[in-house]
Formats: sequence, C-alpha cells, structure tokens
Amino acid sequence: MIKNDGVSSVYKGVDAAIGRQLVYGTARIGLHRAISDKLKESNQGKPISFFMKTLSGMASGSIAVCIGTPLHDNSGTLLLPTETTVFVDIALVRLQSDSMAPANERKNYKNVFDALKRTATEEGTGALYKGLAPNILRGMSMNVGMLACYDQAKEGVAKLLNDPMTNGPALTTQIGASCVAVSLS
Repeated sequence: MIKNDGVSSVYKGVDAAIGRQLVYGTARIGLHRAISDKLKESNQGKPISFFMKTLSGMASGSIAVCIGTPLHDNSGTLLLPTETTVFVDIALVRLQSDSMAPANERKNYKNVFDALKRTATEEGTGALYKGLAPNILRGMSMNVGMLACYDQAKEGVAKLLNDPMTNGPALTTQIGASCVAVSLS
C-alpha cells in the first residue's frame, strides 16, 4: 500500500473509525450504565443478577448499533454531520476497502462524510443499512462480553477486597475487575 499509494493510505478510514468510537462506544457504555442503574433501582437498590446485566448489555449494544446507523429525515435525505448524523461502520468499511481495491475500481472517497453521502446518492439510502442485523448481534454480544462481565467481576472483586463501593468502586477494585473480566470475555 505504502509503495503504491503513499504513507497516508495506511490511515484511510481513521476518521470513520474515530467517529464510530465517539458515537457507538459512548452510546453503548452510557446506555448500559443507565439501563443497569434503572434495573438496580427497580431491585430496591440491590445488585442485579448476571442475567439482568446480560439483558442490559444486549439492549444497550443493540440500541447503540442503531444509533451508529445513519439518520435520515422523512424524505429519505441523508442528514449532514452538522444535523446530528452519526459516523457509521459502513463508511469505515468503504474507506478501508476502497484503498485496497485496484486503482481503476476505486471510488476515491475523500473522507467519512463523502463516503456516506456518495453511498446514499449512488446506491440509495438502504445501502447505508447493509449489515445492520449482524452488526446488532455483534453489538449485543460485545456488550455482554465486556460490560456485563465487568460489572459481575466488579461485584466479586469488591466483596473480596471489602470495598463497599459507596462512592463507586476503589481503583484496586476497578483494576481487579478489569483483569477478571478480560479473563472471562
């Protein structure tokens, strides 16, 4: 790639990857925490079961994936980034695969916004939703594997370290829970 297209070709799609993490990453973590907190509240403030944490992870993962899918107005027009369109996986995939295509088959997208706009214009807005169902399943399983397992490990480590977690978990609890969760997921 570097030989044919220069050093910048290695970074093709980085803007879409960062945008995806800004939107999807924060949504999945924030939604999981909000849903888990509501479940805990409905459980009279007691810790929720791993099953409930799993449901929270699945719900927040699927919602976050849908948030990370382009938003459109009622006429089907793709909204511009300044109008709260989110960065999406489709742009990341398009930018990265375009850089690996033979030169005569490349679309030469300028950036994430150009990839989204041209995809919608040239292939229709439905093309922006390709792969949504498997992406939702991936988001659900990822959240269960990462966030539900971490929450469960955090409770166990806190009990082991006698951390009351009154003002949130202590740093040692967080580190211990992270190590356990990595092993579980």
